[in-house]
Amino acid sequence: MARRAGGAGLDPQPQRARLAGGADQRAGPAGLLSLRADRPAAAHRDWHHGLVAAEVPVSFRKILALLVLVAALGTYLYVYELPQAQKEGKKDKLVPLDKDAVTGISLVFPDRQIDLRKDDQGWQLVKPLTAPADDAAVKGLVNTIADAEVQKTIDEVPHDLASFGLDKPEPTVTLTLKDGSQTPPLAVGKNTTIGGKTYARKDDEPKIYLTGSTLHFGLAKQVKDLRDKQLL
Repeated sequence: MARRAGGAGLDPQPQRARLAGGADQRAGPAGLLSLRADRPAAAHRDWHHGLVAAEVPVSFRKILALLVLVAALGTYLYVYELPQAQKEGKKDKLVPLDKDAVTGISLVFPDRQIDLRKDDQGWQLVKPLTAPADDAAVKGLVNTIADAEVQKTIDEVPHDLASFGLDKPEPTVTLTLKDGSQTPPLAVGKNTTIGGKTYARKDDEPKIYLTGSTLHFGLAKQVKDLRDKQLL
């Protein structure tokens, strides 16, 4: 009877054993079956999407506020700061003049004087000798004077002009214009110790100007520097 009960390989005991074994393979510690929390995971995903959806409007508001702030700052800089910077960046000329109106130049150094005049043939040396001048070199002189800008002003002239190299200027420059008028004598002093500037004074004005050191170097000329080289 026992054989028939199991008969033809249909013994229920092995089948139950297999079922129990399969359950044991899926079981966790202490033989407990592991539970797959499918529904809680889905709920977690739904909660996560809801959180992201809630955060998006907050980020958008921050970006919008930042854009408004940047736009306001840009408007302020364009309306107020930029014109002020342009105004401050525009410096006065040390000797305001029309370059094309210059017809004479006088450079008076402590040890020499160089005078130049412009005629129909171009620029000529007239002192200390008479000879054709180098037009390009003389135009360079005019440009150096006309382009000099006032970078700073010392309102009260000190008693000791030697400290600025203005007791014996190197040189004193006077320009003659087409209408016969002359610019006030411009005394060019020495360069500053630092900063790359040159001291200068107009006639007897009660102030000293600071301009670029190009003025000092550009006017430090000898006759040979201004004479027409093609005739030598």
